[in-house]
Amino acid sequence: MKRTDGVASTSDLLEPLDLPPQPLAAAGVGAYLRWDHLRLSLVFQRAIERARTGRWESARQAWAVYAEGMRRHLRLEEELVFPVLERKYSNGAPRITTPLRLQHHEIGTMVAETAEAIAAQDASRLVELADELSALLIGHERLEEEGVYPQCDHLLTAEQRALLLAEIPAAGDKPA
Repeated sequence: MKRTDGVASTSDLLEPLDLPPQPLAAAGVGAYLRWDHLRLSLVFQRAIERARTGRWESARQAWAVYAEGMRRHLRLEEELVFPVLERKYSNGAPRITTPLRLQHHEIGTMVAETAEAIAAQDASRLVELADELSALLIGHERLEEEGVYPQCDHLLTAEQRALLLAEIPAAGDKPA
């Protein structure tokens, strides 16, 4: 049963996401990271919707899950994916990865500011930040999904892809 006092109930926090199964390793690094974009988008939407309906504590908890997931995702890209391109295309890759790394910093800042808006129960600031972050993520994810991920998968052999995918849990579990 959902509470109406803004406090998260256990069932409220455990509502499953409408998410397809995680792709198999054979599908590639790009498939996993595209799936993670979808997962993060669903958690983002859940947190914002909870705040918009006045369930601030539930929104705070959902946003904490989103923020940790986003930190993990950005680390995976910066520590595992971008270096693949940078090693292969030492002259050309920075034209792609440098702007993405700068956007990662901007995304991290906006995620933190959104957490502050939720903690302060500042609905107008939250809407502003959510709209800005959504707009930034649309272009950012498109560049990754249409450019970076396919290039990474193309450059790696099946064996290298499997090794990289095996590193994902270890890289993602580092403290933020």
